[in-house]
Amino acid sequence: MKTNPSTLKTFLGLAAVLVLTVNIVGQSASAQAGAKTTSMEDRSAFATQLETQLRSAGNDVQLRLAGDQRDQLLVDSPTMSRNSVYVFVNSDTVHTQASSLGFRTVTLTNGSQSWDYDVKRESLVWNTALSK
Repeated sequence: MKTNPSTLKTFLGLAAVLVLTVNIVGQSASAQAGAKTTSMEDRSAFATQLETQLRSAGNDVQLRLAGDQRDQLLVDSPTMSRNSVYVFVNSDTVHTQASSLGFRTVTLTNGSQSWDYDVKRESLVWNTALSK
């Protein structure tokens, strides 16, 4: 499989931005009454801020939240590849930060394939057929 170097750089940048954003959100959440649990609003603010940063850097990516508690992060990018998914889910960002914000799953997709990452179990499942 051939990997486009710019795609890999994009998702390495995604992981770095994710770490910075989680730190910012985490600091603002701790400043507010010292709350120990994260809320849907924290996860929503995180996703909005991350998507804004990625888009302003020129990345074609869309982030959404799903689930009753908005604890599923959906990352959609037409340039998503197996290598970029591997780098992303094995980053410190996903292992520690996504869990601390209360995300249960992270789903990454490129429109024809998806990868579902269970944050608590640290388990990745690859799906080749997407239903529209």
